[in-house]
Amino acid sequence: MALSHASKAESRRGGGEVEGEIDVFDVSGRLVKRLFRGRLTGNGGLFYWDGTNESGSTLASGVYFAVFKYKGGVTTAKMLFLR
Repeated sequence: MALSHASKAESRRGGGEVEGEIDVFDVSGRLVKRLFRGRLTGNGGLFYWDGTNESGSTLASGVYFAVFKYKGGVTTAKMLFLR
């Protein structure tokens, strides 16, 4: 699965760089994987999730949520993972 980091963060900050993190949660709200934590440039980017958890085990098919948290906001993407 691919996730494009949020243009909302870029528009609020006027481009440039933003500090943030991208996490994947299951439907119960449990953190299953941290995809990224650090500084993102305002020129866009893609993040890929391979359906694994922090231990590298493949998760069950189902609905997951990618959450991009940054200073000034949060953006959420609903994802369907099929094995």
